[in-house]
Amino acid sequence: MFLGANEGFAMRARGRGGELECCDARWAAEYASRVRLMMNIYRRGGAARVYWLTLPAPRDPDRAVIARAVNAAIRAAAAPYRAQVRVVGIDTRVTPGWRYQDSISVDGHEMLVRDADGIHLNKDGAAIAADAVGEALKLDFTTTSTP
Repeated sequence: MFLGANEGFAMRARGRGGELECCDARWAAEYASRVRLMMNIYRRGGAARVYWLTLPAPRDPDRAVIARAVNAAIRAAAAPYRAQVRVVGIDTRVTPGWRYQDSISVDGHEMLVRDADGIHLNKDGAAIAADAVGEALKLDFTTTSTP
């Protein structure tokens, strides 16, 4: 899963009523609760693995506040399901130090990784994200055999 870049809208707290404005602790807790519900559905009672990607820092500082709250909520949501849910840290790969960059160094070459909107990944950025998911899959599904 890789979503949340366009978040930041107010939410109605389920069961408690009231409107929650982004991005305080109550908003993040509600967001985490919703993400946790999705993770639980996708993990199919423990029969499946879920790989959920964090958001890289966006160019707009106001959107960066939202992305940080979303990432914190993703990490909190995954906590009960550590056996089946992996949080893949794209934020640290594409925006090291939580600093927006249009391009990053990959194998010693500068590579443009962001769309012009300053939020989404372009094709090359998506390839980096896919590689990160592939690494997580290898960690989960590569077995070592002993003679």
